Amino acid sequence: NVLKDKHWHTFMGVDWGSGTDGNAYTVVTLLYAYGDDLRPCVYYMKRYEGTEADPKFIKHDIASLYVENDVTLAFVDAGYGWGIISDLRDMVPNGLQRIVPVQMVGSQGQVIKYNKDAHRFTAHRTRWMAKMFSLIKSGKLDLGCEEDFWTPFAEDILNIHYEELPSGQMRYGHVGTDDSFHSLMNAITAKMYYYQELWDFANA
Repeated sequence: NVLKDKHWHTFMGVDWGSGTDGNAYTVVTLLYAYGDDLRPCVYYMKRYEGTEADPKFIKHDIASLYVENDVTLAFVDAGYGWGIISDLRDMVPNGLQRIVPVQMVGSQGQVIKYNKDAHRFTAHRTRWMAKMFSLIKSGKLDLGCEEDFWTPFAEDILNIHYEELPSGQMRYGHVGTDDSFHSLMNAITAKMYYYQELWDFANA
């Protein structure tokens, strides 16, 4: 990995979780893009567990991370934590524009779609996840430079599997937690949107 230059843009992804039953945790991811190909590099991930799973602590900690890392754009899970999103937007500079909700949906015509009026995205869950898995497998992403940093989060990716529903449709399911993957996915999506790569990637 390349050490972060202070002039490079930083992007944040958040997946909310209750953290009360061991099946869902809030995870925040920070990455930057470097080089001529704007290669994304993850340099920070955090899972909120135990007393830190409290929503009040989470929103203040994420707001601090946002400001301290001079985040350019954050994409956050819209499926949970609407109160947290609203509060978080109030806690960071220009938060209404720089913290963008993303909702995973079961079906829609486009792989990912932007609602300008609501300033939020909806993404076809299975198809968008498939594209992210392809990106990770292609090696076009740097995932933390130290094994002890990445290992607990990698387990969330390995927990995800492809399954067939009774209807015959295919989707991604998971045994255990998968929050780190969705946090990472949101951070990558934010980076792609900022650098105007998103639509080419979605339609490829």
